[in-house]
Amino acid sequence: MRAVTSSIDPISAARALDLARVSLSRPGAPTSLPQRLLVVDPERQTATWLESGEAIAAWPVSTARAGIAGEKGSYRTPPGWHRIHRRIGEDADPGTVFASRAPTGEKWCGEARDDDLILTRILTLEGLEDGVNRGPGRDSLER
Repeated sequence: MRAVTSSIDPISAARALDLARVSLSRPGAPTSLPQRLLVVDPERQTATWLESGEAIAAWPVSTARAGIAGEKGSYRTPPGWHRIHRRIGEDADPGTVFASRAPTGEKWCGEARDDDLILTRILTLEGLEDGVNRGPGRDSLER
């Protein structure tokens, strides 16, 4: 399991900030960047934490294999602006395995496996953009 990247290369930091700025042009987006923001880059499979427009930390993430889309049942990662609705596993030990949003009692220690584990933390997201990630057939929180 990889930890937080202690030093973020300038190109990755600039890319995360660019992705955030470009997303401001979306209908329903904020008018300016929030003070604290987590930017997910599906192409590079990273999440970068920005504070006051500066990249502070980065982590590897897994987005849906099927790509990005907001439709219910698409099995894709929902697009757009979200806020964290619920954090599951906040006090879980690293490597805790989850199923159906509950710890299984199993701990993954880095061994190779064929199954796709959900590990350590789960964030449920509330979509903030009507018709993109909020509303009938597209609501991120209901997925």
